[in-house]
Amino acid sequence: MKFELHLTKTGIPTDCTYTELIQVLLIFYILTRQAREEITLEELKNMIICIPNIASLNPTADRVRVRELKKDGQFGKIFRGNQKTLKKLGFETNMRIVAQVITDIDNSIIK
Repeated sequence: MKFELHLTKTGIPTDCTYTELIQVLLIFYILTRQAREEITLEELKNMIICIPNIASLNPTADRVRVRELKKDGQFGKIFRGNQKTLKKLGFETNMRIVAQVITDIDNSIIK
């Protein structure tokens, strides 16, 4: 499974930037797991916070919001339920997602 990951600092589509590092992390991680069905949203968030430009913010997985990035560049649904598997959440190969580290305490309800 491979994702296209974009990062946003503000949660606004116009500041999204693309990163390729998630592909390497996911490929390595998935090789150590039985199947895609077992990987949870929380595990994906833990991989995302290891990306160097995110890790520098010292986030925890519960401060990361993962959303669908639609073909038109707009944000789609927010993936919720950290213990749900990616399959149950509807993740597909080559899906575009966007991750945001929540720094504002008012936006902390992200699970």
